[in-house]
Amino acid sequence: MIVQKASVMGVCFGVENAIKIAIKAREETPLDRNVYLLGRLVHNQMIMDDLKKRGITVLDDNNSLETKISNLPSFSTIVFSAHGHDFKLDELAKKKNLKIYDASCPRVLANLQAIKNSLSMAHQVFYIGIASHPESDAALALSDKIIFIDYKVKKIPYFQFDEADIFNQTTLNKEELDTIYKLIANQVLKPHFYNDICDATFRRQKAIEEIDKDVEAIIVLGDPSSSNSRRLLEVAKRDHLIPSYLVSNFDEVKLLPLEGIKKVFLTAGASTPSYLIDMVYEYLINLN
Repeated sequence: MIVQKASVMGVCFGVENAIKIAIKAREETPLDRNVYLLGRLVHNQMIMDDLKKRGITVLDDNNSLETKISNLPSFSTIVFSAHGHDFKLDELAKKKNLKIYDASCPRVLANLQAIKNSLSMAHQVFYIGIASHPESDAALALSDKIIFIDYKVKKIPYFQFDEADIFNQTTLNKEELDTIYKLIANQVLKPHFYNDICDATFRRQKAIEEIDKDVEAIIVLGDPSSSNSRRLLEVAKRDHLIPSYLVSNFDEVKLLPLEGIKKVFLTAGASTPSYLIDMVYEYLINLN
């Protein structure tokens, strides 16, 4: 089988950096003390399984981050995920004498800081994101005055403001986001759109436009819980009238209905490990 690989795909800097920080936390913590990861470091189960094997305890229950921290033994080591978090949690952790490793993506941190700056100037702030996503939760924790717009609903409540600053989750689909921007522009005289989609997400979406005309199927490697991976699938289905699949591991790839297909396009989300991409590529090119 012929495989066209996307020019940009796989693990981004933010994910790579988060993994390094989590591993560093384990290496610098005495073996008789636990390292606790507050939720999923990144949205990829393969990476999470690897961290568990390294001796990192993942607290992925339904309790809030505040409850998780409150329940930890004093002097433990904690790792915040790549998605950002409520900055008040740092103070709570310090009161319990917890050693903190912050694996927040630098792009997410920059976005949160920009929102804080707007709030400090008493600007009206809108935030577009996926409800209950940890990145959205981190942004909304900054103030109860932020107006949240659910990206999935793509409807906005009626309001009228002379001016407002509009921020968004960094892993959304740019074209879909532009649709919401237009709705906001109808109700705000002077909207300031910060267009916070991270460059890694945008370039992976843009790379799908490079698909050859004779490609018969698109394979997106990524965890179903990964927002940026799901957005890649959305773009693939929207722009190309050929079968498109989101698969999270090698076993799922082997189950794909690829019989008779001569050429596929392969891409991967920003939290997909490179070894999976290599494994799948080798498998596909050896298919008859």
